[in-house]
Amino acid sequence: MQEIVMAYENKTAFPIKATFHRAAENRKNVSILYLHGGGMVFGTKDDLPKAYIELILENGYDLLMLDYLLAPESNLEEMITTLELTINNFTNDTYKEIGLTTPRYLLFGRSAGSFLALLAAKRKNIMRPAGLILFYGYYNLAESSFSAPAPYYLKIPKVEEAVASAIAGNTPLTYGPIQKRFALYLFARQTGNWLSLLAPKNTAVDLKKYSLSLDDLKELPPAFLAASPFDYDVPFEMSKTMAETIPSAHLYIAKNAEHDFDRNPNDIMAIEAYHRMLSWMQEKLKYESVTTNSRPARMSI
Repeated sequence: MQEIVMAYENKTAFPIKATFHRAAENRKNVSILYLHGGGMVFGTKDDLPKAYIELILENGYDLLMLDYLLAPESNLEEMITTLELTINNFTNDTYKEIGLTTPRYLLFGRSAGSFLALLAAKRKNIMRPAGLILFYGYYNLAESSFSAPAPYYLKIPKVEEAVASAIAGNTPLTYGPIQKRFALYLFARQTGNWLSLLAPKNTAVDLKKYSLSLDDLKELPPAFLAASPFDYDVPFEMSKTMAETIPSAHLYIAKNAEHDFDRNPNDIMAIEAYHRMLSWMQEKLKYESVTTNSRPARMSI
């Protein structure tokens, strides 16, 4: 394991840390760039259980676990712009600096991380990922449940506005442990004001700009999806629609499970999802070569 800091030519960009795990055997020469969940409000890059990390490495894939900017200290435009810089940094320079021979990569996101992976994959100024791994993700911020009080979270004791306001800071942040930040997300979902946390100050989120259309989904690289029909946080229908629309997509359905059904690697469905994911990658990546990328590895930012 190696912690690195992504260095940008733009000196004003907020430095992003990453944890790199290198596969020792059976190397595929493909990196998985991981984005954590947390509603873009909380979460940390190193939240992926050790069992999954070991499984990924044993199958020959390198793993780069990325920080990203969190709301409301940063808005969605700042998040995705910085994420673009981070991905371009990896494909242009960092892959060589950490001893890799190719910048070929997949984007792996859980929940909000899936959403950010989709936004990044939609952009034209980054190297096209070889594939996407989307666990209980979403692609459309115009989903009605995102802007209304969430029934599941209303069952939890109410978070007072003063408590939530005290959590939010004034400087950019990339590290948000659930113990310190979850109350802010809970307040936002209880009040239906989650999207306002993602918006620039005194404005609203441009839902169309920060969502993917069905046509956008049709242009994405192959994707492995995993979700539960009983998800209380993100509608399962969004994963189903993505699986039906993204070319060469496969959906693993975790029956009778919760939102983040893979949080416990000892759960049979959870570990099965990762085995299915790796089998899918082995099958799909056989037909993808570095030269098939439609976007060059180096682009000016």
